[in-house]
Amino acid sequence: FFKKELLSWEGKEIEIKKVQGSKTQKQLGYLFGVVLPIVSGHTGFTTEETLHVFYERFNKYHKEHGGKVYEFVKTLSGMGVSEASEFINKVVNYARSDMGLILPDPDPEFVYND
Repeated sequence: FFKKELLSWEGKEIEIKKVQGSKTQKQLGYLFGVVLPIVSGHTGFTTEETLHVFYERFNKYHKEHGGKVYEFVKTLSGMGVSEASEFINKVVNYARSDMGLILPDPDPEFVYND
């Protein structure tokens, strides 16, 4: 079975790359413990509503199927470390520049204890 499957890939390019880990507790702690509460307090939205607004703003993508284009939103559950970092940076930059909020930087000395 395996040999037959390999033959089906003949002439095609295959990329093998290291799988990224999931989000870190530090990333999630900063987002949910610092960033979202500050933005939520400013907007009056709940933390969940605020997060959804940012998903819509920064994480939309489209796929076509059967001649129709569908819109999707990628959530944190589908992100690895670098994607989560990029998303959090976009949220922080938007909150600071477009909303005029003062957000502290993450604490590099913070140690998460499991």
